[in-house]
Order: sequence, then C-alpha cells, then structure tokens
Amino acid sequence: FRLFEALSLTSIPVYIWQRWRWVPFEAELNWSEFSLIVESEEIPSLPRILNSIPPERRAEMQARIAEIYQGYFSYSGVTRWITRRMAAVSTSVEARQITAARETFRF
Repeated sequence: FRLFEALSLTSIPVYIWQRWRWVPFEAELNWSEFSLIVESEEIPSLPRILNSIPPERRAEMQARIAEIYQGYFSYSGVTRWITRRMAAVSTSVEARQITAARETFRF
C-alpha cells in the first residue's frame, strides 16, 4: 500500500529486496525507469546511491511515474489490470499456475 501512496505523489520508490525480487507488473513495466531497486546488502550505501542520482534523472523518473500511475497504480488502474488478467485466463491449467505462484512467497 505504501508503494501506491508514494507513487500517487510521484515519489521515486526505493525497493529493497532480499531472497526474492518481486515488484508488481514487472512483466509490463521497466522499473529502472522510475524506481531504485537495491539488494538488502546495499543498504549501507543507500545515501551515496541516492545522492548520486542527478536532478535531471530524478525529473525523468518522476515524469515516468506520472505517465504510468493511472494505468497501473491507481485504484481504477489496478482494477482494470486485474479484470484484463483474469479475462485472459482461459484454462484451468492457467488458473492453477497463477495461484501456484503465490506459494513462492509463503514463509
């Protein structure tokens, strides 16, 4: 939810991952265009990494957020995406593949 809030303000998200890198809509969006993705081991270097992003690049990233927000991260955008995704499921095998993927993220 915090990701959606940040993007609604065109704030550049910093996604820190360990073990599994998973971001929403990864198959459709190039996250490097509008976010910073780092492994947990890079946390000590985060201030340096953030300060090294030039203002022009930050502006480009925020512009990209503004372009994609309504289609992917607004309530109506997410709802439309889910509707399209579910409409594309045509077999029980595909449905099982979707639900089986969630097992990857169980602890």
